[in-house]
Amino acid sequence: MSLPEPFLPPNVDLRNFRYMPLYCERLLNSETWILCEADEKVAALTLWMKSWHEVPAASLPDNDKVLAVLAGYGIAVNAWVAIRDKALRGWIKCADGRLWHPVVADIASAIWHSDRVAQWAKECDRIRKDNKKREDSGLGLLPLPEKPERISVSKTLESGACSAGNGARSGGIPSENDQIPLEFLRNGPSVPAETDMLSDGIPPETHPLSDGIPQPKRKENKRKKNPPLPPLSGRPTESGGIPQNPENQDQEFEEIYRLFPRKVDPGHARKAFKAARKKADRPTIEAGVRRFADECRGEPERFIAHPASWLNGERWRDEPRAQSPPPCAIGSHESDEIVIRARLTAFVRAKRWQGDWGYPPDDPRFEHREMLELVEREDASHRRVG
Repeated sequence: MSLPEPFLPPNVDLRNFRYMPLYCERLLNSETWILCEADEKVAALTLWMKSWHEVPAASLPDNDKVLAVLAGYGIAVNAWVAIRDKALRGWIKCADGRLWHPVVADIASAIWHSDRVAQWAKECDRIRKDNKKREDSGLGLLPLPEKPERISVSKTLESGACSAGNGARSGGIPSENDQIPLEFLRNGPSVPAETDMLSDGIPPETHPLSDGIPQPKRKENKRKKNPPLPPLSGRPTESGGIPQNPENQDQEFEEIYRLFPRKVDPGHARKAFKAARKKADRPTIEAGVRRFADECRGEPERFIAHPASWLNGERWRDEPRAQSPPPCAIGSHESDEIVIRARLTAFVRAKRWQGDWGYPPDDPRFEHREMLELVEREDASHRRVG
């Protein structure tokens, strides 16, 4: 009795396809999954995946040593032989001397056909563009290639082309009736309609098993709008900002501008303030400016941000700085007095007060004026001696 022909041509190469579709419901309802033990299931799944990247795809060599390595048993050929019959359930030996699995072959045929159709569509587009140029030049048109046809493994099985392989040493176990298990047929009675290959929720025009050319999805012209900020009064504008009164805007700017610790570049600052008012209300900006001014006390002016830069950077959103307690809150311990004296000495000599030292000497809340005067007298005395 002659062996059946291979399910797919010898040039079906899916090594560039790193994934293999797995239809879970179909697998879990199959006789292979129900009848096999755990180690046999692992070996069966491993061989299916290994066959995906064989050439041709969906086939395996009919050699126990090679199959043992592919199934993960390595050189333990005897251990492989013990579970071979169940692990190779459904595999059929064909005329090319290789083992073929109908289900894997059917899926591989669909993927292979989808790739060929995509290449065919690109080639047709290229020829159409060339024909347009040739038509303008008065040349003859090039013919379009024919659309590739898909190889249907299911039709081959249904037509009985594989009946010659039943009972042969294929490494696979036919069903109890010595026929191809119905679970391997795409629309067989053991495969519910809702679990059929083409019924997995993917639109037919984009399904990889569809005979049509995959069509790109149309982009819906829906503009996403950010929710508007809550206005102080009136309705929010179409841009989602806070409605402005041009007459009061200049007055608001002048009042806010006076709070900045460094008053430079008022022209750009005014433009930045108008843009900032579309993002936040006045109390929020004003509170941020006041906090910024407090944090900049004692810092050199060249290190303080310009008003325009501060507004453009939305600095009112900054987190408050973590400041050290002011000298007046340090305490009366000897170690605290040493720290205070060291800071005051550094201030007298460098004329620079660090922002994290607390209230500067020109602040009414500064409480160490007596110690400051003492440090100033000592410094002056040292200068005269020197």
